[in-house]
Amino acid sequence: MVFTIVVEVAISFCLITNAFGLFISKVGPMYLPEGTATSASLYSVKMQSVFMPHEMSPKRSNPTLDIATLREQSGNENVSEINSLPLGQEMSTVNVSSELGTKRLQRTEVAVYAGTDGYLTSLGVRLIEGRGLTKDDMADYDLQKDGLLASSVVITKSLAISIFGTSSALGKELFYGSKKDHSVRIVGVVDNVLKPIIGDVRGSQDALFETVRPFVGGIYLFRNSLPNNRDRPREAAKALAALEAGRVTVMATSLDRIRRKYFEEDRALSGLLLALVTVILAVCWFGVAGITNYWIRQRYRSIGIRRALGAAKSDIALQFVTENLLVVAGGLVIGAPVAILVNRYMQATYGIPGVAVPFLAAAAIGFLATCLGSVTFILIAALRVSPMGAVRST
Repeated sequence: MVFTIVVEVAISFCLITNAFGLFISKVGPMYLPEGTATSASLYSVKMQSVFMPHEMSPKRSNPTLDIATLREQSGNENVSEINSLPLGQEMSTVNVSSELGTKRLQRTEVAVYAGTDGYLTSLGVRLIEGRGLTKDDMADYDLQKDGLLASSVVITKSLAISIFGTSSALGKELFYGSKKDHSVRIVGVVDNVLKPIIGDVRGSQDALFETVRPFVGGIYLFRNSLPNNRDRPREAAKALAALEAGRVTVMATSLDRIRRKYFEEDRALSGLLLALVTVILAVCWFGVAGITNYWIRQRYRSIGIRRALGAAKSDIALQFVTENLLVVAGGLVIGAPVAILVNRYMQATYGIPGVAVPFLAAAAIGFLATCLGSVTFILIAALRVSPMGAVRST
């Protein structure tokens, strides 16, 4: 029976640590600040033509006209265009380094936000150091060009710390290719903004911003703080559709809804993982409590004799706690290496985040305390029985 409980504790610890580690990796990004001010009043609209190039309407897409049309709508402010949105699931990335031709100080998969004049104001990004982007920093938006488009960029605080540490990033160069002319100069640092696609929490806010001229196929941003503004995105899409025949709405929503949709599956998975951890912990809890109850029932007579001979309640309680401690500790000694091996396998096969040793140690202490807590009420009930009552009960 003792061996069964040891195996149960080992398996439970292995499952709980990996499930809870995955739970934390899913829940953690949900509480990261998005980096945009009042995303509930920030709206986005994206349009697309259903015509083939040879069938294109004479009223071809004109992003400058689109922006002007949105500015004319009641309550719309800070209208601009951008290539992708925080948590928008469409991302352009680049690898950057502070030194040419080195990977020592390189950051990979840095999100590239490219937008028209004023798009940082539309997003509500807070400037920490330096200046924002101006019309003088503008470049043409070219999908065929690799790397960055402009010569001046603004980067997030997270990216600045990752590359330059505690020193200022202003005026320094970032290299993004093997050639010397593939570089940009940092003119400002802004508060952290989430990438369009985030995996692990680390690096989820590594992003840079450049400004471009209006381009076809972008996402239009605008703010509207008027009351009852829930239908503003659809009204904006309707106005844009009227400018060109055969135009359909790809997206018309607020950034707040985009965030909720992005974490929808993770939120459901987190709930299932939490329920799984609770069930496994309850099974282990009752298993340890059950074997403790069995041991006490089998040794009622010896407990009564020891009490009659003057043994203190604390001595008897210490005996059973020590026995349970050895059983649970034995399960943890077996379960911890297995948990690490399972985690390494899942990490290599499915890309699940690794479980750190400090987390395992904290989980082991918490698991041990929980299992030992399961015997508390049984011990209290057993120690309330008088010595004679314990002897007679057998």
